[in-house]
Amino acid sequence: MNTEEGEFRLEKHRWIAELAPTKSFADIGGLWGTVNETVSIAMRYGAREATMVDIQAAGNRWWTSFHERCAELGVSGYHSVVGDICDDRFVDDLGCFDITHCSGILYHLPHPLVLIRNLIAITRERFILSSMIVPDRMENRFGTLELARGQCLLVPAISGPEREILAEHFNEKGIAVRLEAHSGSFAWPDGRFRYGPWWWLFTAETLCGMCEVFGVTIEKTWHSPHSSLSVLARLDSTNEP
Repeated sequence: MNTEEGEFRLEKHRWIAELAPTKSFADIGGLWGTVNETVSIAMRYGAREATMVDIQAAGNRWWTSFHERCAELGVSGYHSVVGDICDDRFVDDLGCFDITHCSGILYHLPHPLVLIRNLIAITRERFILSSMIVPDRMENRFGTLELARGQCLLVPAISGPEREILAEHFNEKGIAVRLEAHSGSFAWPDGRFRYGPWWWLFTAETLCGMCEVFGVTIEKTWHSPHSSLSVLARLDSTNEP
């Protein structure tokens, strides 16, 4: 983990340290990579209860690694729930949490606004949403790519020159990104969407605008030079998911 990634993670931990005490907390999709999970962080900072919610099948290696990590940290008493945050029926049954956190998921989904809507639906007070982003202007040896206000990129639709500019941009940042082009990379043979590929590339402004569509108030943002953005948003009593 480089210095930028470490500071990016620590800033989110500071937010959780401020918000978690006496609150209920949920980490949505935090299993991948294990060390990025925030359930243990919330519990250590005094959350009343904490829940990991992830689409990974119960008992697979990611759940095992997560439980082992919590045990090593002396964290217990948390909850584990298997389900898809983009499934409205699952969300209806999941219940609500005071504080929710979701990182590294948004750009892997074909329907990112559904994730934000459902994150709001299970949140009472505040949510933290983090995503990989791109700048509104990228210039390198392959050319220049600019994104106007409100724009984003649909990765399956990116053509040759733009794909080269983006690949070089991430290479310069030291970020390993597979800019998939083949349609089979984005859907299973039965037509169900895959959640592994990168579907979208957002700018910071577009990501904030996507949250504001739902009437939330953005209280803080943390923009990492490593091309990540975290948003801390507050829900008002009038918010409708």
